[in-house]
Amino acid sequence: MAKKLAFDRGLFAVVLALTGLGLVMVYSASAALARDHARAVNPFFVKQVLVACVGIAGMWILMHADYRNLRRPAVVYGLLGTAIGLLVLVLFGRELNSVNRWLFVAGISIQPSEFAKLALVAFLAYQLDRKPDQVNQVPVLLPCGLVATVMVGLVLLQPYMGTAVLLFSTAALLLFLGGLAWRW
Repeated sequence: MAKKLAFDRGLFAVVLALTGLGLVMVYSASAALARDHARAVNPFFVKQVLVACVGIAGMWILMHADYRNLRRPAVVYGLLGTAIGLLVLVLFGRELNSVNRWLFVAGISIQPSEFAKLALVAFLAYQLDRKPDQVNQVPVLLPCGLVATVMVGLVLLQPYMGTAVLLFSTAALLLFLGGLAWRW
């Protein structure tokens, strides 16, 4: 019989509590500014509440999704292709403060490098799970290194050094945890 997937209710409660605390902090930090501009509604708080609701709804949906679908090549390569496509697209987007880090869609700003972090972890986990005993060989190291290098390079073109270092460090850490020899 298949095992029913369950989520951690305690962790969910902690996320809700931290989100609520964050909303209180946004409200307290922006209430005076909204009052100074004679606004009846605090636009910063309202925007943050909407984004928090979307995030919690997305989290709720993903909590009930089967994580084993991440083993399917179509899902992994779909995430990877979308992430790389967005990283390329942002280079041709509108500049903000002399950098191209955000895509603006219907008044919402999206930072593709955040999606790239998730896609890189999913791809590396897929590669390491598929061939666990070949971590130190070219069939695993070449695609992992190539994908990580492409993503880091695209993020550096934005320029966004902090996320580039984080992507590189994440890739290195996952490979070492997957069994990569210390000589590398």
